[in-house]
Amino acid sequence: MQIALQLILPAVLLFDLFRKSYRQRRDWIIDTVLVGLILLFVFLTARWDWLSYYLRILLFPVYGLVGYVSYRCIDRNKDRTFSELTPRQYLMYGAKGLVILIALILNINAFRGYVSPPNPVELSCPLRGGVYYVGGGGSNRWVNGHYAYPAQAYALDIVQLNAFGNRARGLMPEALERYSIYADRVHSPCSGRILKAVDHYPDLQPPQRDEEHLAGNHVIVECKGVNVLLAHLMEGSIKVGEEDEVVEGQIIGQVGNSGNTSQPHLHIHAERGGDEGKQILEGKGVPITFGGRYLVRNSLFTGRKSIEPESSVSASRHVR
Repeated sequence: MQIALQLILPAVLLFDLFRKSYRQRRDWIIDTVLVGLILLFVFLTARWDWLSYYLRILLFPVYGLVGYVSYRCIDRNKDRTFSELTPRQYLMYGAKGLVILIALILNINAFRGYVSPPNPVELSCPLRGGVYYVGGGGSNRWVNGHYAYPAQAYALDIVQLNAFGNRARGLMPEALERYSIYADRVHSPCSGRILKAVDHYPDLQPPQRDEEHLAGNHVIVECKGVNVLLAHLMEGSIKVGEEDEVVEGQIIGQVGNSGNTSQPHLHIHAERGGDEGKQILEGKGVPITFGGRYLVRNSLFTGRKSIEPESSVSASRHVR
């Protein structure tokens, strides 16, 4: 699905735009707008860490070049007025207009996922080395698969990017060491008290999952009026215990691949309510910011400072 969305679909659309010999500017404008809206939706909602984040950066420069080349090839002497169009042409324009409208609505909804809700809680970055990528995060399900589940509505799934702009050496390697974030140190995002620390679940070989123990090895920190969950940690790496007091930036464990996860990553979310933090996913999700920035899918950050990219539901338990 990732390859189809990020490579095959854009390649087909761009090649079709490039190869067509347009006889009317009207047709070129309609096709260019339609392709642009589809590519924008892919740009906003697709996960670019599986192949390379650099492909995302190149998407619109290539689109601009293809659009320019195809525009230069228009035969401007063959423009026809709307009164000269056949019924079949009217039908074609109507169908393309409908697709453009749908694509526009989808993009508006995707953009809404990038907007920070009111009253977020400010946390410190739990990861301090390298370049990190948010694979899931934001204010709706177009950019955040967790949004359907109230307690983790504003959760973030974080991986680390390597020099090639992807999260691992290989598309879906089984060896945990091939994932850049594996064994990375996790720091407490705030000063507070440890409500829960679980450290005995094994790290699984991708794509295996432990759907019974959703968070796997995890820590819950009570601070700033919320409970912060850091999940899928490495077995035997957790350095704090329940009721311990921690300070912001203190190392509390390492990233692993335990629980309901298909690859090494750090899951973090904040919630209020529930059973005093003893049971996860029982409260209400609270939006979080790092360094004053609200991170969403495709955001990058390094250390404490974030870098934004240009640019009725079941309450079932669910941690990815």
